[in-house]
Amino acid sequence: MKEIRIEGPENKAKKALQDTLEIPFPQKKEKMTVGYLDVIVIALMVAFLSLAVYDQYFASRVMVVDLTGFVKEQKELFVQGKINEADLFVRFAQFQDFLSKQPKNVTVITKDVVLSGSKELQNPSGSAGQATVVPGKK
Repeated sequence: MKEIRIEGPENKAKKALQDTLEIPFPQKKEKMTVGYLDVIVIALMVAFLSLAVYDQYFASRVMVVDLTGFVKEQKELFVQGKINEADLFVRFAQFQDFLSKQPKNVTVITKDVVLSGSKELQNPSGSAGQATVVPGKK
């Protein structure tokens, strides 16, 4: 058993008790500490992840759709005979599907009410029915 330096009545009682019971008193354990740099890195990671999730799923977005341009283009193609009536209905159905598949955080408005500050986003069904995303709130 280790030799314990005893100075004072309390320590003498502990030494006597330890000798009689032969049970070692628990030693102080070294605590694991986290450095400031670790805390800063973890906080930055959590903040970045929170912002990315918020931006992707919760932030409001305004989508601008050139509805009049789409209708004019389809009308011209139909009048020129490049598409028939069935193709016309299919294209309108594709455009409607494109609009209905937008996420819940997207608000769709027509291009007629937007003055500037928009980026073009193509409709996946083709060049007809261009859409534009404008950052903003509802």
